[in-house]
Amino acid sequence: MPVVASEKTSNNIDNELNQFVSAPDVKTKFNELASEKGFMVIPNITVSANDFSLAQIPGSRQIITWAANESERGAVKKFDLTNLRVIARMEQVIPAGLTPLSEVSSGIRTQLVNEKKAGKIITDLQTQNLTSLDAYAAAMNSATDTVRFVNFNTRNITGLGVEPALNAVSAFAPINKVVGPMKGNMGVYVTQVSNRTEGKETYDAETQKASMLNNNAYRMQMQSVEVLKDKLGVEDNRFRFF
Repeated sequence: MPVVASEKTSNNIDNELNQFVSAPDVKTKFNELASEKGFMVIPNITVSANDFSLAQIPGSRQIITWAANESERGAVKKFDLTNLRVIARMEQVIPAGLTPLSEVSSGIRTQLVNEKKAGKIITDLQTQNLTSLDAYAAAMNSATDTVRFVNFNTRNITGLGVEPALNAVSAFAPINKVVGPMKGNMGVYVTQVSNRTEGKETYDAETQKASMLNNNAYRMQMQSVEVLKDKLGVEDNRFRFF
């Protein structure tokens, strides 16, 4: 059965939220005050002025419109959405153009740390001169597993995600030969192809050509508008009106 809040409950929540928004130091101590009240705080959500929703919240376009038109850093506003109340704080406006290093530094740092970690793990494993998957599994405090139906075009490998290195191994590595250790997106892998079945499909050059032409036509149709806007200096202000 659906649970519908009474008018009294809704009014009590609105009164509490209105008092929170009206607090004199809400702009500078937003997270602290919200946590004290027991509100859910979701910080550091970056959106574009033309996005349709905020964090996939239905009907939240109005929050983005407000933030895109708000010039005061730290401004706070309450929004009454369907079955939901949101209090938003505009933390920072990122100018158009190249993203500042401050906004991407954490992602870059994470990627560099992962690469360093992978390099150290690979070096440590190579010095042990291991020759079998079981030996690698023991050295890595892990266990062997089997993944089936992987080919060069598999986009998502079950249980692993996107791992292009494993796609290449599945297509080209010698049968029953240990390959690795090698760096992947989610970890360091050691693999062995136990069986490979050749596909029965025949290569049709005309079909491939038609597919490539269709893809290029679609890309030209979608990208040409953006190129023209950039060349002509068109400024997109649609976010102010929806």
